Amino acid sequence: MVILSKLTSPGVRELPGPRRGPDDLIAGYQPAEPPGAIAAVLAKAEAGGVHAAGLAALHERLRQLGDARAGLLPGEALEPVADLPRLEELPEPSAGQARDVLGQLAIIKLNGGLGTSMGLSAPKSLLEVKPGMSFLDVLARQVLALRERYDARLPLVLMNSPATRRPSLKVLDRYDGLRVRGVPPDFRQGREPKIRADDWRPVQWPADPGLEWCPPGHGDIYPALAASGMLDALLAAGLRYAFVSNSDNLGALADTRIAAWLAAERVPFALEAVRGTAADRKGGHLARYQGRMVLRETAQVPSGDTSFTDVERWRWYNTNNIWIDLHALRELQAADPAAPALPLVVNRKTVDPRDPASTPVIQLESAMGAAIGSIPGAQAIQVPRQRFAPVKTTDDLLVVRSDAYQLTSDGQMRPDFDGPGPVVTLDKKFYGLLSGFEQRFPAGPPSLRHCRRFEVDGDVTFGANIFAAGDVKVAGARYVADGEILGGLAPARGRSGRPRACGSAGQSGRGNRDDGPVRVVQDRVPDGTGSRQFVVAGVPSDHDEVGPGGQADQCPGRVAVHDVQADLDVLVLIPPAVEQPAESVVGFLLDVAQVWSGERLSRP
Repeated sequence: MVILSKLTSPGVRELPGPRRGPDDLIAGYQPAEPPGAIAAVLAKAEAGGVHAAGLAALHERLRQLGDARAGLLPGEALEPVADLPRLEELPEPSAGQARDVLGQLAIIKLNGGLGTSMGLSAPKSLLEVKPGMSFLDVLARQVLALRERYDARLPLVLMNSPATRRPSLKVLDRYDGLRVRGVPPDFRQGREPKIRADDWRPVQWPADPGLEWCPPGHGDIYPALAASGMLDALLAAGLRYAFVSNSDNLGALADTRIAAWLAAERVPFALEAVRGTAADRKGGHLARYQGRMVLRETAQVPSGDTSFTDVERWRWYNTNNIWIDLHALRELQAADPAAPALPLVVNRKTVDPRDPASTPVIQLESAMGAAIGSIPGAQAIQVPRQRFAPVKTTDDLLVVRSDAYQLTSDGQMRPDFDGPGPVVTLDKKFYGLLSGFEQRFPAGPPSLRHCRRFEVDGDVTFGANIFAAGDVKVAGARYVADGEILGGLAPARGRSGRPRACGSAGQSGRGNRDDGPVRVVQDRVPDGTGSRQFVVAGVPSDHDEVGPGGQADQCPGRVAVHDVQADLDVLVLIPPAVEQPAESVVGFLLDVAQVWSGERLSRP
């Protein structure tokens, strides 16, 4: 996939891009459109019912495709974005202010996808994320809880495709009172003709004419709002703002602080961004070009430019959570029906994606977050990573289904881990499709909330009650038996969430080492109720530590203890007075507690 972009709306500067020579042309790319190609594509689109707003946007994408100066975004032309306003720094609105601003807000979820990358043929939003709960079930819970809390209308609107509309609305209809009078529950995304890669004319596929059409990407939300009449309906209902996010991102809840900030500062467009990590290296990042903020996607990076993966330089990454002032959008589209101007994403496929021998085609798409580079006054805001938990692959699905996220009664998916969270990499050959994934996790996901990395290479099937911690790599073919413990414990937490550590890692950088061996200890609970399982990870310590009383002590070592049944973690320090830990875990903990009364530990 490549991006060819030139932004030419009034007042918008052109994105940089070297003029292409014959040796630089990508397959199917030409410096000017073939005669009559644009007219043929637009004629088919109009005959197929594409609205005037959709035709204007399509014409702009076709124009970009035929521009010899179509540009990329090389790293040397960009500057990093230093700091962003932080969600945590925004003032909390009063109850009355929150109710007023939410009374002007609509929640829009992008819901056109079928999850074909995971082998699905139904809406991805119907996929189960927690037992008995699909994405749409969770979204309905979230909206109803916010309404009850703030006494606001807060309509939930889906941007559907023809394939997702009926089954998705059927799920939402199970929730009494979810629909809001005067606001349609959904609108349809647009469509456009697929064009042949060789001559840019509309492709013909008599075997299945439906395959001659494709969606224009989520940047289509702007013309689709106008074309469907949804923009007029929302404004007529007294709704001024829209919070838009993907239906597979359950961390994207409407936040009263952002809504109030948007209204108070009259921000026409806001994009939520997170601090980048290694897991974001393929996502779009923010940068500055000629003094304005732009969003650079992977496909905008020139060949040989390695700067894109530098998460320390670029820092801020797109969540695809955006906030729109609907009045501002209407004004933009009154001046230019194709507004806001968006870079073109060229997606190269075959007309039948299931048949690689079918006719090669080009799909012309755009990304909605790229509007930050063309809407005057647009801003970005830094948000916590818990607002960005999309499920794009089975890797993501395993994390969300695991105990790394807890689903609350009001529909919040709360992370239950410290740091950036577990990074999962499953062998695509065996786990890439949902059928293979579920076949190999028949008893559900392993415990991942103490896991940093979970990598599976080969055909591995996992039993029930698997506990993974630290860095885990499993290679197959093999079967991981019920109750098996994988990896070593990460720095542990007590019930309060505070590390029970002796000292600070800041003095030597080694205060929280967790590379010790793991062993399972069976110990008998003192009240005679039976055997209890513990995970014990040795954590060596070879420098001065500060004990609970603030005094410097030379700790011979420490161990992380995980009580499986009680779901309790304790990082236990071995003070000098404990020369030989007891064989029994219970006895050992009591020995430590007697030495450091300030860290008295009760029997498990």
